[in-house]
Amino acid sequence: MEWYLSRNAASRCEAFEHVKAEGDLFKFPYSTSQQDMCDLGRLGCCGCPGQCSKCPPLLAECMSWRLDGSWQIAFTEGSDSRYTFDAHGHYQLDLPSSSLPVSWKSWDQAFIPNGSDLGPPQLISVSDAKNRCRQDPRCKGITYDEASNIGNDVYEVFFKLVSTVVAAPGTGWKTFVEEERPELHERVAVAGPLQQTGLNASGAFRLDLHSAAPQLFPHGCFEQLTVKDEELRVERQCPGTAMQIGQGLRTK
Repeated sequence: MEWYLSRNAASRCEAFEHVKAEGDLFKFPYSTSQQDMCDLGRLGCCGCPGQCSKCPPLLAECMSWRLDGSWQIAFTEGSDSRYTFDAHGHYQLDLPSSSLPVSWKSWDQAFIPNGSDLGPPQLISVSDAKNRCRQDPRCKGITYDEASNIGNDVYEVFFKLVSTVVAAPGTGWKTFVEEERPELHERVAVAGPLQQTGLNASGAFRLDLHSAAPQLFPHGCFEQLTVKDEELRVERQCPGTAMQIGQGLRTK
């Protein structure tokens, strides 16, 4: 803090903002020499011993930082999420279960048998069929014969109420089944630590969604957060899906 104050920080609280964003680099007071450095390759925010943490001690007069409080974020695909950040650098994310990514298990030369159809088959692309199946809680999987291809990845796709797969060696049948997830209500909550990606207090922040909730988000799912002009921008990314972008304001 003294270093930042000597370099134009306007107040102790402004200097403390920089310290929070920077994270501790020393193991003091638990190291032998009191000057031992943290292992920078380890994840911060209370994930390593001593003071090697992205969660520095609080100052009573400096309880707020630019992410403190609750933010309501609207995403371009129509969903909304609420983010709550505390002074320690932790977050809680409340989002609709319908916006969670779906993990698919695939089979070649296999199909879901006749019956248990969710309506008649449709000429549709595989990606659109997955999205439609995902939006209907009754749908467990899709199955199609590659011989039905009419071009542009469009097939005659059957939507199924069951996930029972039967092998069909030597055929062009393909099947995708939604992997089972925990029983979910309309909304779910995810909590974890923030990780700063920039080198200073104005840098972006990263939420590792897979580490926070591996049962809900596959490996590689994360969010990038930036604040500009009192508005929070969120970029949510998961492998194999389009980036979701949201923006919103602090509500309290």
